[in-house]
Amino acid sequence: MDVAADGPILGRGLPLVVVSHGNGGGPASHADLALALADAGYVIAAPMHAGDNYADQGAIASESWLSNRNQQLRSAVDYMLTSWTGRDRIDPRRVGAFGFSAGVFTVLTAVGAQPDLSIIATHCRESPSLPATCSGR
Repeated sequence: MDVAADGPILGRGLPLVVVSHGNGGGPASHADLALALADAGYVIAAPMHAGDNYADQGAIASESWLSNRNQQLRSAVDYMLTSWTGRDRIDPRRVGAFGFSAGVFTVLTAVGAQPDLSIIATHCRESPSLPATCSGR
């Protein structure tokens, strides 16, 4: 990626978008989107979900797999608004999120969606091509 590491933050009252990657992805999974949004004046945060990323699949199929992702997304927003050195540039009333695959689940549940997790076992039985996601179900 062609970026200016530690470059200045231009503007004030900037919107924040948190990008939640899919199962087995990472912070760079949606680099093209992040760069386009940054060029348009957005601040972007792209956390790597612990236990569900390209380097570590340890949380997959655990009881807390999906809820942990949700908390990680919330923690990223909290960090950006309260601890990040550029926090004074962000408008806390303009926070959004984008997700892909498991990231969609993460974003939707963070804003109040109520999934029916009882259908996961049936889905896994009918989708044997998803061994990493469905192991232990």
